[in-house]
Amino acid sequence: MGNTLHRVTLRSLTAIALMLAATPFVTGFPCERTTYVNDCTIVMQSALPDAEKLDVVAGMIDDTYAWNTQFIVHDLPEGTRIVNDGVVRNAWIRIFAVMPSAYQNETLLSPGYGTVVAKGAYTVEKPTGTERGDCKTTYPRLDHNSEIQHTLNDKAIGTGETARFNTTASMFDIHASLVIHTELTVKHYRLQRVGKRLVCAFSRTEIRKRTTTVTDSLRAVRHEPKITYSFNATKTYFGITQATFTAANQSWFRLQFGPETFYEEHTAALDPFFTLKPYYTLHYRVQPVVTVTHRNLRYDNNTFQITTPTACEITLGDLFQAHAYPCSTNSTTRTDSIEALHMTAVINTTLWNDAATLGGIALAAYLLWHIGINSLRRQA
Repeated sequence: MGNTLHRVTLRSLTAIALMLAATPFVTGFPCERTTYVNDCTIVMQSALPDAEKLDVVAGMIDDTYAWNTQFIVHDLPEGTRIVNDGVVRNAWIRIFAVMPSAYQNETLLSPGYGTVVAKGAYTVEKPTGTERGDCKTTYPRLDHNSEIQHTLNDKAIGTGETARFNTTASMFDIHASLVIHTELTVKHYRLQRVGKRLVCAFSRTEIRKRTTTVTDSLRAVRHEPKITYSFNATKTYFGITQATFTAANQSWFRLQFGPETFYEEHTAALDPFFTLKPYYTLHYRVQPVVTVTHRNLRYDNNTFQITTPTACEITLGDLFQAHAYPCSTNSTTRTDSIEALHMTAVINTTLWNDAATLGGIALAAYLLWHIGINSLRRQA
């Protein structure tokens, strides 16, 4: 999910700069899972604060979906509870990600469709010792199997580590359950009289079946703002068209006037952050940031002056989706709800790419400055 310019600029600058400040300290970040293993390792071994290291390496992850799904669990994720139940030991499950999604303050926003990722683990342990009433007890066999089951608002949506969902509910609860089935074979031996002697002899075989369920859950809010806009071509003179444009409730928009002329404005950015060490699941947080890019036009507030175009298109987007509408030099006013049925899904790409490009260049410049200052201090 990265922007090419962002990656090239960021990696080339930070790789050179961070070599100068490398230290032996290494965090537990799994650089081997990134495309740019060497660059990631250099960053994680640098003298930067951990938070800034993670900001940099987030830009080295090309595919958020693959990053959040293609790993094998081994250690317990931070903040995860374990369950011991009978022969089942250290059982846990965690919802690692819902994609696409973004956090606004503490609220998880979703377009109402996507993929939930949950992983879990457990071990089994045979009992030991002699059970009450026995003179000897053995446990020759312990069979077990498990399955991850997903529900959304108490309705099943799939099994396995990933499950897809699509809902129109304004708020929905996602549950992931690790269901473990065990079957323990128990052989009981009891004292039996044989002649004048008591002998510990086999008595019966018991099969104990048990189901253990461990569950994790989260709540999401469907993000579907009612986006409205108004586009009016007010006048044309000497080959110049003057138009006004206003929009409400969008996260970004783009006015395209022919192949070489455009205006694009964003009012939100998606900042990456990681959770659940040692797996470092990648998520996004909504930040109110205004960025503007444009070419071959003049603008003042909501008024635009452009060479009279042969084509005109308006693209409006929320955090997850976008839709393009044709426009013309005639007055146009529309009120549209950005619905999934009519959308071209961009799944964070536009917001992330633009913010990452500017943020990455700025961060790279900061790294060079930071390392240069430290170098001067060491020389002094």
